[in-house]
Amino acid sequence: MSSINFLRSKATRSLPSVVSALRAGTKEKGGISKTVIPALVTAERPPGPLYGKHPSFSFQTASRSLSTTASIRSPTIDRPVAAAIPYSGPALHGVASDLVLNSVLHLNEDEKYWVPQLENVWYRPLLFSLSQGYWVNLLRVRKSGILSRHRHTGPVHAATLKGKWHYLEHDWWATPGSYSYEPPGDIHTLEVPEGVEEMVTLFHVTGSYAYVEPDGTPIGNEDVFTQFETARDHYIKNGIGEEYLNSLVR
Repeated sequence: MSSINFLRSKATRSLPSVVSALRAGTKEKGGISKTVIPALVTAERPPGPLYGKHPSFSFQTASRSLSTTASIRSPTIDRPVAAAIPYSGPALHGVASDLVLNSVLHLNEDEKYWVPQLENVWYRPLLFSLSQGYWVNLLRVRKSGILSRHRHTGPVHAATLKGKWHYLEHDWWATPGSYSYEPPGDIHTLEVPEGVEEMVTLFHVTGSYAYVEPDGTPIGNEDVFTQFETARDHYIKNGIGEEYLNSLVR
């Protein structure tokens, strides 16, 4: 028998003697090496099998124990019901103003808000968080084929509103009503398939993404600042102006 198995078998034979040795070891000179090891060596094994199901074990008892433990660890939260009375206290320091944009899902209502990105590809900005490095926009594609291959540095959330798209590297498809999450570090190639006349998806992008070659070599970069500057140039040219764009900054 190996020394490890010997100690293991001895350790399971008389727990009270080992516990006593542990307590004594903290007080006596020589510590644990003087008291615990001799206790392990001389411990007596109680009757019954060393391994296997304990005589008093039952799955019903175990199930009840687990249920009890779960109920203890997951207390019920008492959520108060608020009356129809607005908050009247002071505003917290540094809180940004909220933002509401009407009719943003009327996708073809006003073309001038759509910023050209590539041929037959536009985006409509909804929010620029220049302080936290993320942006929210609607991406519209009116062509089939490959849009871009890129690597993300932060998480991406997407909700597909119209059309269909996917990544060549994954087996899922985004269709109207779909929500998708893209983790940081994911490298993928966006494709709109043949037969889709228009794809529109709401994206929430954190961090930046690098355009890459098939082997991963970076060839370009996009972030909240490049998105903002592109939109700024477009809005100045078509008369919307910087004031509207600045209203989207948080």
